[in-house]
Amino acid sequence: MRVQPANVVALFLLSLLLSGCAGGTTEPAPAFGRKTPATQPVLVGRIDDNSEPEEPENPAVTALLAPFRGIGSFFDGIGQQLRIMSGDSPSKAARMTLDTNSADNRRKGIYKLVEYSFAHRPPYTTRYQQMAKNDPDPTVRAAALRACNWARDRSATTLFISVLADDKEPDAVRLEAAKGLCNLPDAGAPPTLLSIANAPEINRDIRIASTDALKYYRALEVGRALGNLLADRDFAVAWQARRSLVYMTHRDFRMDQGAWLGYIAGPEKPLE
Repeated sequence: MRVQPANVVALFLLSLLLSGCAGGTTEPAPAFGRKTPATQPVLVGRIDDNSEPEEPENPAVTALLAPFRGIGSFFDGIGQQLRIMSGDSPSKAARMTLDTNSADNRRKGIYKLVEYSFAHRPPYTTRYQQMAKNDPDPTVRAAALRACNWARDRSATTLFISVLADDKEPDAVRLEAAKGLCNLPDAGAPPTLLSIANAPEINRDIRIASTDALKYYRALEVGRALGNLLADRDFAVAWQARRSLVYMTHRDFRMDQGAWLGYIAGPEKPLE
């Protein structure tokens, strides 16, 4: 596969930047299934696509839709080439992320760059993490966290956790960290997610996203916490708790808190 010259320029620019920046290395994401500070092991479920549990797609349907999906990918590629020809290139986006005089340019550069699939891996994801940690503008930090999420960068999960736990960060930044954990679970995340979900003084959207992210962790403590959240005074949080329990158990007792808690602690032991 030929590498577009514009892509090479973007890669070169970021390589130069990363070679001279502190904090370019990232701690690897913890292995799923490790033990948390509590004694109970956390079992991490499959990745969610924000839908209710459903049956796998029928192979015949997959075969039928394959040509149409291929056409969509083809036109996406044409769109990218047209943007490059008009001057809206990856190298331009990479330069925008380096503009120390304009937070708007840095933010726009991130969003333009992450549209390209090659920018969903290092050194680009390393650069997103650096900006999420160090950029002085909170809107840029939020954009960088969103880019890590879009790129499904598993090495960013520890960053998501630390940002979510930092009450000095603006709500917009913490929300992007919580959304990242909705798509990229980490076995070390439950203590932070539980703390956020159970704090009524915290922004509603952050609580909802944290409650959503808890669906991955098949542990009795998590199940009980979600069951208790069914009685939360904020119905949006309670509704998300129910969705997470449905995802986790493949059962649905709707908003019946007693039924949920009874099932979780009952003889079937669904979370043990």
